[in-house]
Amino acid sequence: MILKKFFSLLLVFLGLISSVGAFSLDDIISPKEGEWSNLQTLSLNPSPEDWEIYYSIDNSDPYEKGFVYQQEVVLPLRGNITLKIAVFNRAGERQDFERKFTVKEFSGYKKGDARRNFIEELNRRPLYTLWNGYSLNIPEGLKACLGGKKEFLQDIKSIKVKPDSLLSQKTNLILSDGENTFSYVLKMVPLIKKGWNRKKIPFRINDWNEIIFTDNTYYYFLDNKKVESESVKVNRDENHIISWKKSDNSDDTEEGSFVLKEIPALDWTRKNDGSLEVKLISSDENYFICGQEDNYKSYKIIDIPVKSFCIDLMETDQIYFNENLKIFYDGIYQGTLNFNSFIDKRAAGNPIFISSAQAGFSRQAVNLTIKSDEEKEIYYSVSPSVSRSDDFYGKDKSYFDHVKDGDFQLYQGETIYLFSENKDASYYRIRAYAVDENGIKSNIETIEFIVDQYNYFFNPSKKFKKDDSYPPGSYQNPFTDFTTALNYVNNESNLRLHVMCDLSLKNYNLNLTKDISLEGINSRITLDENSKIQISNAAVKFKNIRFNQSVKSGNSSFISVKNGSVFLENVTVDYSLQSGAKGNLYGINSTNSEVDVKNCIFNINGNDEACFIWGKNSKVSVMSANLTAKAGKVNGIYLISSVGIFISSTFVMDCSSGDCIHLEKCSSSLSSNKFVLTKNKYKKIDNNSKNPPRAFYKDKSTSIIEYSNNMEKGF
Repeated sequence: MILKKFFSLLLVFLGLISSVGAFSLDDIISPKEGEWSNLQTLSLNPSPEDWEIYYSIDNSDPYEKGFVYQQEVVLPLRGNITLKIAVFNRAGERQDFERKFTVKEFSGYKKGDARRNFIEELNRRPLYTLWNGYSLNIPEGLKACLGGKKEFLQDIKSIKVKPDSLLSQKTNLILSDGENTFSYVLKMVPLIKKGWNRKKIPFRINDWNEIIFTDNTYYYFLDNKKVESESVKVNRDENHIISWKKSDNSDDTEEGSFVLKEIPALDWTRKNDGSLEVKLISSDENYFICGQEDNYKSYKIIDIPVKSFCIDLMETDQIYFNENLKIFYDGIYQGTLNFNSFIDKRAAGNPIFISSAQAGFSRQAVNLTIKSDEEKEIYYSVSPSVSRSDDFYGKDKSYFDHVKDGDFQLYQGETIYLFSENKDASYYRIRAYAVDENGIKSNIETIEFIVDQYNYFFNPSKKFKKDDSYPPGSYQNPFTDFTTALNYVNNESNLRLHVMCDLSLKNYNLNLTKDISLEGINSRITLDENSKIQISNAAVKFKNIRFNQSVKSGNSSFISVKNGSVFLENVTVDYSLQSGAKGNLYGINSTNSEVDVKNCIFNINGNDEACFIWGKNSKVSVMSANLTAKAGKVNGIYLISSVGIFISSTFVMDCSSGDCIHLEKCSSSLSSNKFVLTKNKYKKIDNNSKNPPRAFYKDKSTSIIEYSNNMEKGF
């Protein structure tokens, strides 16, 4: 607020200079420079009665071919206009002024639009009068401000001042719908009217201390001492008595008297609503304030005798006062007391967001602070986050209309931290406003972020319309090279790579060493016989993908995981030997790792031996899965020194030997599973064999924590 106070003092000082009566461009209330959508009103500040003012709007000399200005008048021209004004003071000295502005065509608002009647009503009046205490309601869709400066436009529902304000004022009313801007002249008029009875005395008082006797038919006495001169000066720090009597009266009878009271003090206080209360400080009830000395400004304090009075302005307006208020005692003018202050109801300076990232889409968590150089307080709100894993692709701004704003709270310098919740792209809306020392609020500033620290996208399709304004790897600007995409996410931890299309990998070693998630969008990934998926010292998740691989030789694994973990959700794996090939196939080969399979389908078609999951020193969980294997021998789940949890899954074997689940030195729980043996490919099963197919096998070192509601079929 230091800058604002300095500015106010500067304007007060300038007010002292301009109050001597010289006309200036500031005395042209309307029109203002700029482009307007309505015919403009010529309105000037009051000037002395013996001044003459002429104007023209056709670029001619105002005095020679123009018009005399007497009161507000609508200027009936559109286009680019040059207003010329010539002012002649009482000495005949001429001043010339010029103002350029543009009035463009405006076809008007449609029927049913509340703005239409409102603008038409204003257009009918060169001067719109509004009584103090009454409201001028602004229709929705129009921003407004007072004083002629468009930068102060803001959303205002109504314009009014307090009903007890004694300030009469003319000012510009600016309205804008974003495309069209209108300028009108608004006059505020006090409602209060009181009578004023003034005494008749044979002298007058000039500025408190000088008494000038105006009737020479009287003898005058000051404090009972006869006054011989036509005037006398007195010290008003104390009381005095002036008396008088007719000079032709022979006796000593007093004709009249008047008490000169000591000079009172003037005080003013600012209310919480920004208005000012001005009052006299005196123990004598006969002192009154009654208006201000004559001035030629756009406002006037009405001449009504009051002990105190209120001055209020409309929202978005401001005035800096340096006035000499007229003081009366018992109906007699005494002198003036200076009143020097200001009312500023313009919106406080808007707060400024300082962010670690540009508004919009951010790949990093955002650190946000708020500042305001001049204002007293800042309040802010943060909306609840809205999260999606697709960067809100294809969602326009209306998608976020349903997001509720958070509650406003006092900002105390803290850093606002915005991040990706649940590893999804998260949308935030932050709003803030400032409040100045008068309690006037600024416009609400809004900043929006989509923060996505984790999700990257791969899509080489030429049909997809990329937007290069977004960071590489975002949904709107996906990677088109899989190696580039994989290298990017494999250099960081906890990232997701979304595959937005079908993908074929040839001679590709998918070596994953960082915690990442590979997720499809109805995507199929086909690996040739020379490609591998290997996980080492990392936690890797596959989701919503259909994998296909057909190999020429056995003794291989579709996924190998060592000292890490692999999580599969909604994944289909079709893993097979090519025709005529021999060997063993393993869906997942796990060592010292964790395997979690949920809502998945495995189809493993081997020759000699097939296995869904082989694990040693591992933890394996299979839930709601459907696993099918075909081979001479099938060991669906083969665990050694591991923990196994199997729930609500179906294990289908088409083989001549093997076990659906084989456990050695393990701890396991099995519930609500279905074990099925079919006889399609391997019809000849030797039931007398030492190793016929079994649904479940455990050695003596294995402990079963739970075995319930499991069903066997075909064994």
